[in-house]
Amino acid sequence: MRIFDAFYTTKPVGEGTGLDLSMVHGTMRSHGGVVTAESSPGKGACFALYFPTVQEKAQREGQAAPAQRLHFTGKRVLYVDDEEALVFLSSRVLTRLGHHISGYTDPKAALAAFRKNPQNFDIVVTDLSMPHLSGLELARGVLAVRPDIPVLMTTGYMRVEDE
Repeated sequence: MRIFDAFYTTKPVGEGTGLDLSMVHGTMRSHGGVVTAESSPGKGACFALYFPTVQEKAQREGQAAPAQRLHFTGKRVLYVDDEEALVFLSSRVLTRLGHHISGYTDPKAALAAFRKNPQNFDIVVTDLSMPHLSGLELARGVLAVRPDIPVLMTTGYMRVEDE
């Protein structure tokens, strides 16, 4: 299927790079998984991701090494993404790793919370492409209050206005 080729896209110029599906396909393949796709004109597409079981991998590669903890825990993280599912998932993962998360889907509300208590955070993790206030604008607002705080910016989609 061409849809898994790098830079293949059906979108107009400037509305996507065509890298998403090729990255998913490559990641799944490198971990022993598979991606399938079904599409119907006018009805959309359905993608299924098949992951290998842990037992299969352990049998194939021998005893798995125990997971290593990061050398730091207890960080107070301001996590901002307009996708509620990502805020929920990231908050759960980071909490399990021993961090304290303040998650927001509204970047303006996140900036207001930061301005109210800037010393309550050790790091800011933000999505780049968000409506109403971009991650770059959020970072500028945070750094104007506390120039010493680390800001980690992520994105799954780069808009022209974010470049």
